[in-house]
Amino acid sequence: MSTDLPNPANPLIPVFATEIGGVPTQAVDARELHGFLDIGRDFSNWIKKRIADYGFIEGTDYSIQTAHEVLAKSGENPQSGRPSIEYVITLDMAKELAMVERNEMGRTIRRYFIDCERAALQAASAPARIKNLQGLNQILPPHFHLKNTSAFKLHADTRILFWTLEKRDRLLHPAIDREALFQVTLDIQHAIQTEFVQATLSRFPDTCSVNDPDLINFVRTWRPSFAAEVH
Repeated sequence: MSTDLPNPANPLIPVFATEIGGVPTQAVDARELHGFLDIGRDFSNWIKKRIADYGFIEGTDYSIQTAHEVLAKSGENPQSGRPSIEYVITLDMAKELAMVERNEMGRTIRRYFIDCERAALQAASAPARIKNLQGLNQILPPHFHLKNTSAFKLHADTRILFWTLEKRDRLLHPAIDREALFQVTLDIQHAIQTEFVQATLSRFPDTCSVNDPDLINFVRTWRPSFAAEVH
């Protein structure tokens, strides 16, 4: 699987994540690099000579793929007439190829690759967090693809906890073993949470917002089935 990586503000050529020899790596299409460097000879002869001259290894430094595969990985649409064989190369190989050109374009693209590596490293080390609605909805069931979960979560969690403790106290004597108390509390909480979710999903459509007054009122006043026994 391949995905675009964070690029600097002014991307020069696509940099993407892929696997070469089964190892995850950042990579570029060697043909894109050849075009940027404005090499004076054809791509096929250039890349083959560079591989031979500098000892690059297939499966370690590069892989050979179809043009359709490479374009899909770099986020482009396949174009008819494009040569069928392409070279996907690691950023390390790309930096070396850029350096041996010994010109301003080579130095520019090499610095760009270094910036891309730095950006990817910073992104990988950043704490995982949901940045937008799309990211949130990826981890929620369809019926909870909502605009803002803060008010909903506050009231829902509080209501579930309230009735969990209520039923626990009705079932158990205060002097019961603490470990048993903990386990029974977990079991009751799970049962009440399941009942609450089912009741909510059956009443509100997947387009409902957490700011909907009817939803908030439902959460605030919801009672589990056993509550009918409370006098």
